[in-house]
Amino acid sequence: MPYTETTPGVELIRKERMEQLEKHRFSIDHDKGYKYGELADLAQYAMTGDLIYYPNNMSTYYVGSIRRKERIEQLAIAGALIAAEIDRILSINDSSNEQQNESKG
Repeated sequence: MPYTETTPGVELIRKERMEQLEKHRFSIDHDKGYKYGELADLAQYAMTGDLIYYPNNMSTYYVGSIRRKERIEQLAIAGALIAAEIDRILSINDSSNEQQNESKG
């Protein structure tokens, strides 16, 4: 029987991702502007606090913002950023597939 209940960690990541989308208006279209792995890099920064991972082309606002958070919240942010990167890649792949299908039709 499949496990159908959510876990607290999954729920925290889901809530953070929804906040990114709804409160901060970081839509998938917005995230398409990050073409060089910036979202995944920012997730690594959120997990480690190591500035080597902080994307050069992002506002430094997030350095302090993430650093001030409790550890659990930093990890939820990292998980949500990974989800955002997955969404971005899937969206690009979907767009690419649509364009290929249109050119065949």
